[in-house]
Amino acid sequence: MVEYPTYPPAGKLKMFPGEGINSNPFDQDELLNYTSSLGGCTGVYYGLMFQLGKWGFERVKINESIFVSQINKGYYDLVLGEKERLAQQIKTGLASISQAYADLELILHDLRKYRQYVEIFNKIKEAEEKLKKEKDEKKRADIEKDRIAAIQTLRSIFIDQVDVHTDLPNTPIALRSIVSRWPTIISDFMKLNEETRPEDIKLDVSFAEKVVLATKNKLFLQWKKMFEETVIDRYKRLKELAIARENSVREYKEMLKPTIARYKMINDMLSSPRGRADMTRSFFRPEAQAFSIDSMTIWTWKPFAPEEKWKISRETFDKIPAYKAGFTEEEIEELVANGKIGNDRMVDALPIEPSIDRIVRVIIPQIEKEYNVKITALDLFEARKRLLDRYKASSQAGVSVSWPFSPYFLFAEIPMQRTVLVLPNGAQIEDLTIENLRTYVKTQNIIIGHILEVIAKEKSLENYINSLMGEVGIDAGKIKSVEEMLKEEFSYVYGKGKISGEKKKEEKKEIPNIFKKFLDYFGIDLMFFRAKGPYEFNVTYRIAKYYFKVSGQFFTQLKSYLNSAFQVPGAKVEVLV
Repeated sequence: MVEYPTYPPAGKLKMFPGEGINSNPFDQDELLNYTSSLGGCTGVYYGLMFQLGKWGFERVKINESIFVSQINKGYYDLVLGEKERLAQQIKTGLASISQAYADLELILHDLRKYRQYVEIFNKIKEAEEKLKKEKDEKKRADIEKDRIAAIQTLRSIFIDQVDVHTDLPNTPIALRSIVSRWPTIISDFMKLNEETRPEDIKLDVSFAEKVVLATKNKLFLQWKKMFEETVIDRYKRLKELAIARENSVREYKEMLKPTIARYKMINDMLSSPRGRADMTRSFFRPEAQAFSIDSMTIWTWKPFAPEEKWKISRETFDKIPAYKAGFTEEEIEELVANGKIGNDRMVDALPIEPSIDRIVRVIIPQIEKEYNVKITALDLFEARKRLLDRYKASSQAGVSVSWPFSPYFLFAEIPMQRTVLVLPNGAQIEDLTIENLRTYVKTQNIIIGHILEVIAKEKSLENYINSLMGEVGIDAGKIKSVEEMLKEEFSYVYGKGKISGEKKKEEKKEIPNIFKKFLDYFGIDLMFFRAKGPYEFNVTYRIAKYYFKVSGQFFTQLKSYLNSAFQVPGAKVEVLV
């Protein structure tokens, strides 16, 4: 579970006055429980989600899980039985991809071999075309030298792979076999051109050797023509086959990704230690009762404008340098390299800048540890963008509920647990427990932290899918792409060969503060006498009187909506937010 800094301080991660607000007043924390006939709780849940959207709130499901007892066989087969079927599909799909890779490697092996042959013929034809156009004798001599070298390569192939098999029983006639009779016959053969008759050969050798050379050269020229046609046609077919196989492997992966995503989204409650412990302690009896339990946690937020502050809604958004938004120089370079910002290094401004402040930096390690992902500059930029896009969308004409350009947010955490009981008489009841309904006042930096957690959850799912596809792996407990692992293993082959040295962090020397030492002696924290950030820091007056009042109204609105939807006696819908 990701831990967020709180102000007023409570817990390990603290915020100093003015750095932000993340507070749930004690009177805005209540357990709610409702029971209805089958479908009643589900209907209220969806009604609440749609209504929150009409009120202008963002809604995000941050986690979910399900448990179905084996006795409830029909539902078990539909849910967990489907997960088992998806697991089998994934296993079969991965086996198909593995076989496709094996087939592809065989094709690529033949393709590399025939590519070398085609390159030889291409060099010969290229040299012949250049000789027709080139007039300079020196350049012609260089071109002719390249052409002869390519032909000699073919002659070597002919000697090693074709002529060597021409020996007859007890009658050696291959060039390698008769070299004992004519020691220079192989080098003489390499010097030939188009000669097919003994008298055409101008070498200083015996006539008998000329006869053999003429015969072998005639066979070579015939083989060369046939070999060229065969190689060109086969390379073309292998190229088509390799491309088709590469495309099919890629398509197999894309086809399998939705199946893996469906499998991962069916989150069995027993897959986590906490879920197993909860079911062990539960009064339900999975081996004897037909029931199901599904749980989820909903986050919802919306900015509000406190009295006397942030009253005017913005229609245009200022541009500021990225470093003023809180990005480091390395992060800015990464954003420019990925085309997220221009060379001017400007970004749209949020209500409070720097938006990537100390609080966001404190939250990031918590998220990385929880989801085993790396939060990058691109993720920080995406989190800001999602918030900015929502501000911009609400400022357009025709939008029923606008977002005030304010850094203060109403936030609700709604953990829901729905239980469906199938009674022995056939009746089914549905129970909804919200433990506990909480409303908060949060500042922009905390909301950016929540958006980063949503992004980390999305990345975690993609990493899970890609890990099964073999595109990422786990190295020293960290998820890395195959490219990153190869660069670290062989930097000069797969990377640029740069060895990066660790930069020593410069220690900041704090100037002794006599007044602070005096307060420390009496156990008084100096931070509560001075604001460290741009947010509201007056707890006893402004936050308690203005901010918590708005979140209290929101809490009352949510509770009233639920009570009214379940027809609790005396309940009525209150529209306050």
